[in-house]
Amino acid sequence: VSLLKAASKGLGFSPHEAMRTAEHLYTSGYISYPRTETTAYAKNFDVMGLVSAHVSHPEWGFCAEGIMQSGRRPKARGGVDAG
Repeated sequence: VSLLKAASKGLGFSPHEAMRTAEHLYTSGYISYPRTETTAYAKNFDVMGLVSAHVSHPEWGFCAEGIMQSGRRPKARGGVDAG
């Protein structure tokens, strides 16, 4: 649900487009199962490295660039990595 809301609000994606993109990211090995909402990551997970790999993407590169420029780092909120 959070993924769909963020993709819709931030990128203007329809629910179908969001899930299709998430499925592509999943099958490419970039994310855990797209319908699993988790904020628990391995300590050695390089989230900013993953984001920087998307800066040149023609559709969402501008979002990745904004994240990189903001200097913000996602913080895990605990839980179990279900991926």
